[in-house]
Amino acid sequence: MVDDNRFYKLIFVLKWVVVFVILKVLVGIVSNYPDYFPPDYDADFLLGREGHFYGVYRIAFYVHLLTTPFALVNGLVLMNESLRRSFSKQHRRLGRLQVYVVLLLVVPSSLWMSAFTLSGRVAGAGFALLALITGFCMIMGWKRAVEKNFKAHRYWMTRCFVMLCSAIVLRLMSGIATELIPNAMWTYPFAAWSAWLIPWISLDGIEQYKRSRNNAANHLSFSSWTRFGRFGKKKRGVRGEST
Repeated sequence: MVDDNRFYKLIFVLKWVVVFVILKVLVGIVSNYPDYFPPDYDADFLLGREGHFYGVYRIAFYVHLLTTPFALVNGLVLMNESLRRSFSKQHRRLGRLQVYVVLLLVVPSSLWMSAFTLSGRVAGAGFALLALITGFCMIMGWKRAVEKNFKAHRYWMTRCFVMLCSAIVLRLMSGIATELIPNAMWTYPFAAWSAWLIPWISLDGIEQYKRSRNNAANHLSFSSWTRFGRFGKKKRGVRGEST
């Protein structure tokens, strides 16, 4: 029981740390918007992209730039259980909006941009697969909500949000790699995959641990109940014999 309490306290603290990191990184991203309006090709992200920064790519870039931060902030609101219970109608409205934004704007723009990744096909494949998985999780979560299977709905929407958070993880990993290994060519392709694989695996690990602890607690409770039942029967038998 003590270990469980420590575990859930740790998860609670980690959740708020994640919220703080997401908001802090988003503020940093938005603060760089002046570099993109109009585009400054000496800025970090636009460096080397002048040759294809036109047409559909330009549209996809600005769509992605404006909708991904919104999807992350909206996702934080939707993931909050207290807000969901207190404002269920608003939760449903924001949820519908999230479906439209992610499926119609974030995922298509991500897919298009992945084809022009400067770090090569490995990184591009990682970003493309990330976009497809994000869209798949959103579709599955939306379908389960329509079916009123809210447990499965939370399962898929949690994974969709984790996939959206890969943008934050990627920025953090890229910043660390730039400082520690500035000229290594493999760091960005590695980050393109690990930025969403590591959070996904971590989420599965946490959920698996919760299920195992709950199963152990249920088994212990059942065992205690059966022992109590046998003890009660034994006592009643003894009383019957004495009379």
